[in-house]
Amino acid sequence: MVKTLDEYRFSKYPNLMDLVNGVHVVITFSPRIFSYGDAYEVLPEIIRELYLSTSTDKPIVPLWTIAPTAGQVQLTMMQNHLLVVASIAPNENPDKVHAHLWVYGVHNINLDSSKWRKAFDRNMRKKKFIASKGSPIFIEPATDDIDQMIRDRNGDLYDYYEPVVQYIKNKSSNLMGYFRQKNNPNFLFHYSK
Repeated sequence: MVKTLDEYRFSKYPNLMDLVNGVHVVITFSPRIFSYGDAYEVLPEIIRELYLSTSTDKPIVPLWTIAPTAGQVQLTMMQNHLLVVASIAPNENPDKVHAHLWVYGVHNINLDSSKWRKAFDRNMRKKKFIASKGSPIFIEPATDDIDQMIRDRNGDLYDYYEPVVQYIKNKSSNLMGYFRQKNNPNFLFHYSK
C-alpha cells in the first residue's frame, strides 16, 4: 500500500504523544478576497477544531497579541490545552491571505495521530472559508528540537517552559524565523491565562 505524503510525514509519529516538538499547520482560504481581518475572525474557529479533533471541547478560544510567559505556558500544559502561535501570510494575490500555525501541546494527548489528522482535515473541509482545490490543509510535524531545549534545562522546574517562550521569540532560521521573515511578524497567540 502506497502512503500519502501526509502519512509518510507522520509515519515516525504514530501517536500524538510522539509529537513533542509540536505541529506546523497551514490553512488556505477559499474566497477570492480574504483579508487579514477575515483570517483573524476565523482563527478561533480553526483552533477550536484542533481541540474538537482530539475529542476536547473548548467553546471559548481567546487570542492574544502578547506572547505567553513561562508560567502561562506551564498553566496551558497543566490544563491539557494547546499553545498556538499563528501568523497570517499574504498570498501572491494581495487581496488574499493564508495562515500558518505552530501548535504545541498535542503531545499531552494520547490519540492516534492519523485519526487526529483525518478528523481535523475532515471537519475543516466543511468550513465555507476553506479552499476546495489543492491542499487547503497542510499539517507536518515540527522539526525544531524544542523538546531537547526543554531537557537541556537540567530539571530546573522554575523555568521549565522558558525554552518554549524563547523559541517563540527567536528570530533565527527556525519555524518562528520563517513565520517572521516570510509572513506577518505580528503573531497571534492562544494559551491559558
